[in-house]
Amino acid sequence: RSGHANDFHSHPGAFWSGVYYVDDGGIGADPSLGGELEFLDPRGTVPMMNAPHLRMSGYLSAGTTERIPPKVGRMVMFPSWVLHQVRPYKGNATRISIAFNLAV
Repeated sequence: RSGHANDFHSHPGAFWSGVYYVDDGGIGADPSLGGELEFLDPRGTVPMMNAPHLRMSGYLSAGTTERIPPKVGRMVMFPSWVLHQVRPYKGNATRISIAFNLAV
């Protein structure tokens, strides 16, 4: 519902995690409503490396985040160790998502 969110977390004990969007609460029509699934790149401070001879090439996105907007019928799966959060939802409709974990 409006104002709901989840802070960055992972799912210890699972191998894969995912979310399926049943209803996006109007986000598809108005992306400003928020509610995105956001992943945190675990490589941390790699882009702040100051020693040019130690800098790793091809890591311009290291330490940044990636946001995936909810979309009706979309399923997103990711390794359970990846830190992720759900950004605050600002709409008035009911947003429905089903989160799950896969473990052996």
